Amino acid sequence: MQRTFWLLATLLCGVGLLLAFQQTRLSINGKETRDFVVSNGKVYVAVAALRDAGAVVTNNQNQIDIQFEPIRGVYKAT
Repeated sequence: MQRTFWLLATLLCGVGLLLAFQQTRLSINGKETRDFVVSNGKVYVAVAALRDAGAVVTNNQNQIDIQFEPIRGVYKAT
């Protein structure tokens, strides 16, 4: 009985640790990135990660434009 208790306690602690260290995964256009921050329920993504995922990023003085190309096989609504 004592052995079963310790086995279950160890198992529950192990599962708890796995859940505590589970990290959020983010993919942009199917490309996974770790270059992001989650704060107060919002996700902030680095511009470099967007560029690496295929976005066209232009930086003109005080303005940054981010343009995603349509995914192949998906048509733009007109």
